[in-house]
Amino acid sequence: MCFHTTPSPTIVLAYSDADWIAYKDSYCSTTRYVVFFGSKLIAWHSKKQPIVSKSSAEVEYRTLTYIVAETVWINKLPYNLGVFLSTLVRLYSNNLDVTCMSVNPVQHDHSKYIVVDYYFVRKWIVDGDLIIHYVPIRL
Repeated sequence: MCFHTTPSPTIVLAYSDADWIAYKDSYCSTTRYVVFFGSKLIAWHSKKQPIVSKSSAEVEYRTLTYIVAETVWINKLPYNLGVFLSTLVRLYSNNLDVTCMSVNPVQHDHSKYIVVDYYFVRKWIVDGDLIIHYVPIRL
């Protein structure tokens, strides 16, 4: 993955990716993300998912949900310590369907299996705590 950003010293940036059916023997997927505070890497995650996902959108949205939980906690930590930052969490995803689904207030039947994840992510977007950007991958 190749991302070009100029981070502010007090901004939380996160990049997510998932690999649907990464393990051909079990049909499980892989979840990966990295989190930066300014230009410093402060968290990363790479894990085989314990369940089989029905679609690439499901595994990508689950990855997005994991990273939203992580970054919202990271962004709220300075506030809990008495340091007030006026910044959004910025998430970057390489899946256009998931990016569109996260900002679309209409839930479709094909996303009903991730309904809890959907509403969890939507809450943080609607509250203005995070913004999700689509970033195409260049190989």
